[in-house]
Amino acid sequence: MERGFGGLRLVATVAVAVAALCGAVLSTPTPGEEELRATTALTSVVCFLAAFTASALARLRPSPGTRWLLTNRRYLGLSFAVSHLAHGLAIAALQRRTNFLASYDLTTLIGGGLGFALIALLAATSNDAAVRWLGAPAWKRLHGIGVH
Repeated sequence: MERGFGGLRLVATVAVAVAALCGAVLSTPTPGEEELRATTALTSVVCFLAAFTASALARLRPSPGTRWLLTNRRYLGLSFAVSHLAHGLAIAALQRRTNFLASYDLTTLIGGGLGFALIALLAATSNDAAVRWLGAPAWKRLHGIGVH
């Protein structure tokens, strides 16, 4: 059993917080794109940067905090994926109400869609079974390319 805050508890906490934020925005009489960006972008960037910098920070400044980041790097990445899933669902809900995506060009929409697909692939392979199935070198390449 896990001790302390981390692991799946971290992912669940982020999921609940992001869902609450998105629900609050979407429940307003006139939810807008900017409000959605502000709510999910902040949670996404915090989780992503924590996962992305965990290894470097642990080497640069070893401490209980940076060791926690390194230990929970996979769960921070999954938290990022959960936040971005909520972002995508909120965009879909807003699109149904306002059709705001019509103002974006096709390149932006395809690029965004590919970004969402890559995040889903990274989340789906963020487990020990995927590392064994893909092999460690291929898994590292996939995740290295994916986060960059």
